[in-house]
Amino acid sequence: MPGFPGIMAAVIVARRRHRNTQRAQERVFRRRISLFDLSDNDIVRRYRLPGHAIIALLDEIKDDIEPITQRSHAVPGIVKLLSTLQVLASGSFQTPIAGDSGYQLQPWIVTPVRNPMTEGEAAYNRAYIWTRGIIERIFGILKSRFRCLDRSGGALLYSPCKVCKVVVVCCILHNIAIRAGVRLGEQEAEGEGDSDSDEEEPNAPLGEVRPERGRDVRLNIIRNYFK
Repeated sequence: MPGFPGIMAAVIVARRRHRNTQRAQERVFRRRISLFDLSDNDIVRRYRLPGHAIIALLDEIKDDIEPITQRSHAVPGIVKLLSTLQVLASGSFQTPIAGDSGYQLQPWIVTPVRNPMTEGEAAYNRAYIWTRGIIERIFGILKSRFRCLDRSGGALLYSPCKVCKVVVVCCILHNIAIRAGVRLGEQEAEGEGDSDSDEEEPNAPLGEVRPERGRDVRLNIIRNYFK
């Protein structure tokens, strides 16, 4: 089942990289994004950096973003970097966030449709449930491994900016643990998501409440993707 198209979700993918003992025959990947097809002005306009700065940045981070597989579907590091720079420059990532029914419907927060009346609305709700299920499982895994993120370990009494940094550090450490082969214990795994009983409590709206515009945004999503 497809998830929400264009919806930002805090999904942290922790996967282990496997190297095959027998490498398949190397294939050619046709790059769809290239600096060499653009003028200097076009490069700066599209990516906000000159070509030589982008190449220098790629050299700095290539060990982290270059694929370890030689298969044809692997995305080269330069493509990943250029895609990221273009998204950051254009702001195209600023799409609505999927929030639960406790949140106010806003242009930047879309919620489930109460009492869906059409097949499009029902399909939208199914995709919402599928997408949110992934996010909730990931939150449960992180909370199980790092109790500072769970109420059972107390609250993080820091500014929102610092709390965000703590969460990012926990995600990095989680990925390191996965790559090192450290799995969650049975007791920890059983507790995944158990502390989210307050998940559906109403949340205080942030800023100006604009449910009419939020309904328009949600309706456009349903019309464009779920009809």
